[in-house]
Amino acid sequence: MRDFDLTPVRRSTIGFDRLFDLIDDSFRLQGEDNYPPYNIARVGEDHYRISLALAGFKPEEITVTADQNMLTVEGRKGGEW
Repeated sequence: MRDFDLTPVRRSTIGFDRLFDLIDDSFRLQGEDNYPPYNIARVGEDHYRISLALAGFKPEEITVTADQNMLTVEGRKGGEW
């Protein structure tokens, strides 16, 4: 966890919301498990490409489901669903 609060600084600055959000996100992600390794690349104004390292899985053994604000990637070995 972080030892400082950015709230007073946020109140006294205008136009730096995105910067403070990036700082908050960087502290939030430090202790989380980031497995499997992934990469999110911006490929257009509002288009992104997500790459996952799913070693040992064939494309037919993976399902991707998108529900509102949640993307779920599930893999089953041997095709047993």
